[in-house]
Amino acid sequence: MKRNRKRRVQSRMMPVGGFALLVVLSLFSIGYVLLDSLCGSLSDRIRRLETEQEDLDFKVRREQNRWAAMTTADQIELALNRHGLNMTLPSGEQVVRLRVDPAGGVYRARDQFARRQ
Repeated sequence: MKRNRKRRVQSRMMPVGGFALLVVLSLFSIGYVLLDSLCGSLSDRIRRLETEQEDLDFKVRREQNRWAAMTTADQIELALNRHGLNMTLPSGEQVVRLRVDPAGGVYRARDQFARRQ
């Protein structure tokens, strides 16, 4: 007897549509895990940078307070006495008043020490 070659045995355990759905779901799950890890690392970096910014803001405020305390009249007088400097306030003729251009002119620095002979 001849074999019937037209007859094929189908031995699929899963249909093609189910396999495609499984592949798509696995790709989405891998993408989700990658995005989650990326977002986690970015949030850690943002948190680190925010704490660094808060530390720098605190240091800036501390230095501003120290500078404000050092530039009071009493502290300046103490520093002058400590260094032995005898300074007085200028008289009226010694005060120089600068006129400010209300039109917003451009400031050009004058080269005072250029090629003196």
